[in-house]
Amino acid sequence: MINFKRIINFMNSPSKLLKRKKTILVGGIILFLIVLMFFVINNSEESLKTIIRQFIYHRPIHAQTAFNIAVAEADCVVIYHADTSYTPEHDVAKKVITITDPIELNEIRLNTKFGDITFNKEVFNHCMCFDGWYFDWQKHGKQITKTSLQHANSIRWVGFSSARLFGFQVGKNDAPLTEESQQWYKNWFFERGIELK
Repeated sequence: MINFKRIINFMNSPSKLLKRKKTILVGGIILFLIVLMFFVINNSEESLKTIIRQFIYHRPIHAQTAFNIAVAEADCVVIYHADTSYTPEHDVAKKVITITDPIELNEIRLNTKFGDITFNKEVFNHCMCFDGWYFDWQKHGKQITKTSLQHANSIRWVGFSSARLFGFQVGKNDAPLTEESQQWYKNWFFERGIELK
């Protein structure tokens, strides 16, 4: 007898889900290229534009709302510093501060303010610097999202990208912090012996 429950559990294991997502993405890209070639061969420019818009499009992102939703359930934030323009991860990143106090976490959330900014058609709207302060937002020890403080005046995050490719959000943008929020971050780090530049 077929045990459907075991099959479903096996298919939903993290490694299988990742493989399935990759397969869907690769399959979608191949399908897109086939359709694209068909329309290029048939010289149907308007139809080609219509097809491309189905796969590559933008969805407006309101910076403050998106950020608030993403970090709302975090019960910990681990803050790393990377001081190189080559790689922001692993070798050069050093764990600096871990915040688990709910009051302090809420204080960071409330003082991260962008004003009324909406990203409409921006992708990779940021400088090319990789150095900065990385905020690893976690829930029960697992990362839920990662942001970075850039030049003490903006937050870089993949969630600020309005671009979608085959339904997946791609790219990242920098959302400028309000002057009040910039000053708050400078004071917050200064209280911990760190001077932001």
